[in-house]
Amino acid sequence: MLGIASLRCDTMSICQRVDVVTSHGLVTFDYVISTPKETSAETIDPALPVVLLLHSAYYGKEILHCTTTSLCVLQGQRLTIALASDQFADPSLRRFNLVAVDLLCYGDTTGLVPDDYDQKMAAADIVRFMVSVRSQRP
Repeated sequence: MLGIASLRCDTMSICQRVDVVTSHGLVTFDYVISTPKETSAETIDPALPVVLLLHSAYYGKEILHCTTTSLCVLQGQRLTIALASDQFADPSLRRFNLVAVDLLCYGDTTGLVPDDYDQKMAAADIVRFMVSVRSQRP
């Protein structure tokens, strides 16, 4: 882990950024955290398990944490609340640390994507990301 930065990525969430050294170079991951006490937290609660939320193809992490009180705009398209499932507000999940991360080439996550980038490399990147996030201290 090289560095962590915080910024407000929308009116409801604090986006975090962490630099992670991977097998293919430096990747700066963009992510958000929710804990039982804070919908938008700067650090995880070390006493609780972490649920890592990975987005599908075509949409970034916003699809996982759009709130019902704000209109979500992803890739220039307005999403209805029915499409944007607000998992950060789900009471059954809010008893854990929730972490939603933008994968490489999504949102503000940046880094070199080698020609041979595959699922194993992507999984190793996420493991290194989680080690970095888990090592943060409040």
